[in-house]
Formats: sequence, C-alpha cells, structure tokens
Amino acid sequence: MKQNNKWAMVTGGSDRIGKAIVLQLIKMNYNIVIQYNTNSQKAQKLQKKLHKQGLVCHIVQINFLSIKESKKKIKDIFNQYNISVVVNNSSSFVNSSILDDGLKTFKRVIKINLTIPYLIIKSFLKIRKKGLIINILDTKITQNKTLHLDYLLSKKFLFSATELLAFQSAPKVRINAISPGLILPPEDKDINYLKELSKEIPLKKIGDTNHIQEAVKFFIKNKFVTGQNIFLDGGEHLGQKID
Repeated sequence: MKQNNKWAMVTGGSDRIGKAIVLQLIKMNYNIVIQYNTNSQKAQKLQKKLHKQGLVCHIVQINFLSIKESKKKIKDIFNQYNISVVVNNSSSFVNSSILDDGLKTFKRVIKINLTIPYLIIKSFLKIRKKGLIINILDTKITQNKTLHLDYLLSKKFLFSATELLAFQSAPKVRINAISPGLILPPEDKDINYLKELSKEIPLKKIGDTNHIQEAVKFFIKNKFVTGQNIFLDGGEHLGQKID
C-alpha cells in the first residue's frame, strides 16, 4: 500500500458527497479514515476498492447518537492517526415542522448535525492541534421556508459555529464550510428531479460532486482562508425559494 504520513478523516464518507470527498483526498495523497454508522456494506466496498488500488483507507463504525462512544472513538482516532484534515459530512436529514410534538426529532438531529461536529472540533484542537476542518452545510441556510425544520435549524447553527469556532481555533486550526445546492438528488428521486428544480435558480443548471471536490481542494491549498463558507448552488442562496 502507498502509505504516507498524511491523514484525513471524513464522517459519513462511504456514500454520496462524503464518498466524493474521500476520492478527492485520495487524489491529494491522503490516507483516509472513514466514519460510518449503519452502512457497513458501502464502507467496506469502498475500502476494498481503494485497497485494490494500493491506497490506505481505514473504516470505523461510530454511532453518533451515543456521545460517550463518539468521544472515545474520536479521541482514539486522533491519537492513532496523524490527521490534519477533517470533513464533518455526516448528517441526519428528516422531515419535521414546528407543529410536531416533543423534541425527539430535534434532539436526534441536533446531536448528529451540530453536537458531534463541535465535539470533533474540540477533540481535534486538543489532540492534533493543527490542521483544517471543513463542515458540510446546505445552501438553504439562507432560507426560512422548509419541510425539514430541525435539519435546517441545525445547519444554521453549524454555519454560525463555523465562524465562531474559526475565530476561537486560530491560528493553528482553520475551519471552513461548504453549502451544496442541487448536487445530488434525494435517494428516492432521480436526476430529472434536480433538473426541474434547477429552472428556479439563477444559473438554471445543476452541479455535481466535482464542484464539491474542487472546494475541498481549495480549502486545503489556500492556507490564508478560515471562517468562510462556499455556496455551491448555482446562485440558489441569492433568493430563490425551493424545497
């Protein structure tokens, strides 16, 4: 295996945007640690594929709903591997509204989408001390109309946290964010779904995971950038309201 001393960790890195980020980091000669929760088949399949290419990829199962388990395993990862780049990509995306009873959905979504990234950042700052964090957000953080209230609220919180924690973590740790728009369709939709939605945004077209990869590369290469968020959305955040 082509092992070197450059390591990166991607949460939720076995599929979709997370997988695309993993492949970009591999191109940049990083050894990879992928966190997954329940999707062991996809994580193992990606690991096997990369191993066949002589590349280094370790997969770690972490249930982010357990803070105790998450704290221990994240600490172990940062102590074991020379990780300099972390991408907080794992996310809980569910329908919810202000009319829902109780806080069950809210607590789950906040734990995965906000508490865990915060925990990871604090642990990274304490153990690794130097490097780059990238938080994956959502172009809809500029909007207030949504069918996914708790999800959107958590991403708005993480957007504000990106700026605040970038200030707190400087100068040795940089923290930035990426807000994707029409990049990948929901798992129950196809590409035509995105093409129809794209008619409502300024650039009138959809993006792809290459745009995510280019943003990751930019944040790694440009060491004078921190506390920034890149909207990869064809201008959707400028005022169009689609959901």
